[in-house]
This record gives sequence, structure tokens and C-alpha cells, in this order.
Amino acid sequence: MSTPPPPTLHPEPPHPHGDAAGRGTLISTPGRGSGATSIVMAALVIPSMFFTLLPTMYAMLFTRGDSGGDGELDWVAPAVFWSLPVLFALLALMFGSIAVRKCVHSSPGWLVGVVGLSFVGVDFAVVASYYRTYW
Repeated sequence: MSTPPPPTLHPEPPHPHGDAAGRGTLISTPGRGSGATSIVMAALVIPSMFFTLLPTMYAMLFTRGDSGGDGELDWVAPAVFWSLPVLFALLALMFGSIAVRKCVHSSPGWLVGVVGLSFVGVDFAVVASYYRTYW
């Protein structure tokens, strides 16, 4: 019975494309993180409108004219209402375009970026159809 060899002090780093047996390791795709961030930001556009409703109501209450007519500060309520959704939409557009530009066509990162940009388009269509229907 023999003794095992002593451990080496400086182990070799793993090969980036897998080991000698052919098993692959996870390789990070450039642009995939920004594409996923684009999807998350686009998914937050519509829910963020609900978070800005209460501050918008207070802005409407406090900036309305005394006589009930139009006041000088009628722009404040829409600015408060659209502040968070526009921020999320712009971030989703930015991260989606970064993912599409950094990745090769049809790679996973490119597809995730395109999905994020598509979600922004759907958000815009939903908001536009709401305003066309009710206003």
C-alpha cells in the first residue's frame, strides 16, 4: 500500500473551455448581463406607474389652481407620474442596445437584449393604447 502524493502548492488553473475529459465549464457571454438587466428594467415600467400614483395625486392636489381651473403648475403632476417609468424605460433601452451591439447576431446575449428591447416596445404600445382609448 502506497501513500498518496503530497498536494501541490500551485494548482493549475482550469482550462476556460473545459477539462481534458471534454466536460465544458460555464463561459460568460459578453452582453448577457446587460440584456437581462434590460428585461428587468422593461418589466418594471408598468408596475412603477402604480408606485408613482400616490405622489402624483398629492402633486395634483397641491398644484391645482384655487378656482379649480388650470394653474401655473399643471406640468408637475405628469412629471411626477412619468418620472420613474421613463427612467426604467430609458435604462432598458440603454442596456438592451448595449447587449445587441456587444454580441454576435443570434448569440444568447444578443437574443436576451432583443427580448428586453421588445418588452420596451410592448410597454410603449400598452401605454399608448391606454391613452388613445381613454383620453
